[in-house]
Amino acid sequence: GQTSYLPEILDRAGPLRAAKAKSGEQFERGRIYVASPGFHLLLHHDHMLLRRGPRENLARPAIDPLFRSAACSYGARVIGVLLSGSLSDGTSGLRAIKAVGGVTVIQDPQDAAVPDMVRSAERHVEIDHLVPIAGMGDLLARLASEPAGETLPVPP
Repeated sequence: GQTSYLPEILDRAGPLRAAKAKSGEQFERGRIYVASPGFHLLLHHDHMLLRRGPRENLARPAIDPLFRSAACSYGARVIGVLLSGSLSDGTSGLRAIKAVGGVTVIQDPQDAAVPDMVRSAERHVEIDHLVPIAGMGDLLARLASEPAGETLPVPP
């Protein structure tokens, strides 16, 4: 639709503040940003970009453009997390994160309400961690506290 209530829902759901992403705005550590309907959310160095771009996996926003832009800007510092969903969105983005030395995490397909996305990633990407949603928070807290590995060059 034209309006997303996801920022408000997420803002009430936990301790991290959530907001709609604004193009050109610097992002802050420890916040959740949600793409606006009809726009891909991209990361470029220290700020966010919202771009119409072509639909990917029939969607805009899609997670692949976000993951690819994060991989290009942050390399091994990226932890890509893919949860329940349909089609194969997230697979090429996780592949990009892995290619530059980042960490890949997917929800256990047995635990996912709609397992298509995580199954696609599991088949096509070298996954570092496969966990049920109940263990995701602890895993991400641990991964975020560990030093990043070596960033590899972005493949041509």
